[in-house]
Amino acid sequence: MGKTLATDKEAGLTDRQERFCREYVANGAHGKAAAVAAGYSAKSAETQAADMLALPKISDEIRRRTEIAAGPLDMSAEEIVQEASRIARVRVNQVVTFGPGGVNPLSSDGMSEDVLAAVSEVSQTVSAEGGSIRVKLHDKLAALTLLAKLKGLLRDKVELTMPWAKELAAMTADELRARADALRAAREKE
Repeated sequence: MGKTLATDKEAGLTDRQERFCREYVANGAHGKAAAVAAGYSAKSAETQAADMLALPKISDEIRRRTEIAAGPLDMSAEEIVQEASRIARVRVNQVVTFGPGGVNPLSSDGMSEDVLAAVSEVSQTVSAEGGSIRVKLHDKLAALTLLAKLKGLLRDKVELTMPWAKELAAMTADELRARADALRAAREKE
């Protein structure tokens, strides 16, 4: 039997928390937007999102919903990184030419698999006035952000470490006062 979403009562969520989880998964893990969509004010949405994401019942529900939304994932982690890399590397001039004469799509026959993987949508409308052609690429910034997160270049939380933190933690209150006094005296001499 396939996975089903837990009801609000089963997950122990309020209506607003359930809406937050649903919106968080639907909008690509954007906490502030999900909080606003769930009914929190725009001013407090970022804080509300952070608070909710810290709750185990919320993170569990988001994980369940994400697994259901993804369905059976037949892609390896390497394949996911490869697809994101394809999207991140494609340039618009690999798909269309543009200039004073207008915008013209390039033939898909000459496009590499990497370029084709980055194309999200192609449509054409024909009208008495001529019509239009639309070529849309997948979100390059989202792909770059994903890759940066996977490489450890972006973190949601920043931890600062001080080389002397262990020394300070091992000092008594009297030793800390004496050290602070010595630093003040040295600063006054400068």
